[in-house]
Amino acid sequence: MKFLRSITLPDSEKYSLTSYLNIIETLIHEKTQTAEKIETLCKHNQQAMLLTSIPGISYYGAMIILTEIGEIQRFPHPKKLCSYAGLVPRTIQSGNHVYHGRILKECNQNLKWILGQCTHIHIRHCPNSSITKLHYRVENKKGRNKAIVAASRKLLTCIWYMLMKSETFKYSNDD
Repeated sequence: MKFLRSITLPDSEKYSLTSYLNIIETLIHEKTQTAEKIETLCKHNQQAMLLTSIPGISYYGAMIILTEIGEIQRFPHPKKLCSYAGLVPRTIQSGNHVYHGRILKECNQNLKWILGQCTHIHIRHCPNSSITKLHYRVENKKGRNKAIVAASRKLLTCIWYMLMKSETFKYSNDD
């Protein structure tokens, strides 16, 4: 920023550059304030702090997950939550024939997206967790995209149990 402000340009171009730099500084300031507000809200929410005990879930991710899930008690089983997030295969049934297709499209896309992001980070930072091991096992058989979905589903199942029991994430290198 200092370098760009020190460049000598004609007046019209200097004015435009200064205007753009001011906009960028304002956006950086707003981003910082928003991040601080999210962190403060998260630190005052017990469930959000439970979620931040999972490697890969930050304050921002925890708040999005909690907002999208709502009351965890409305999901009597983790499979119901995974279905809500669109991390289960579509089931088509007719008589005795059952077909399991691709993952659901009619789901909470925000929850599905943030779980995918958190799963990528978790895999990168926790090489020996059960979620990471599942990811690599599925990736070798079925590919990267299906592995992320499988790992996201396992992560969401862990989240359901954590929120229902009010426990932190238990991670050990001996998983």
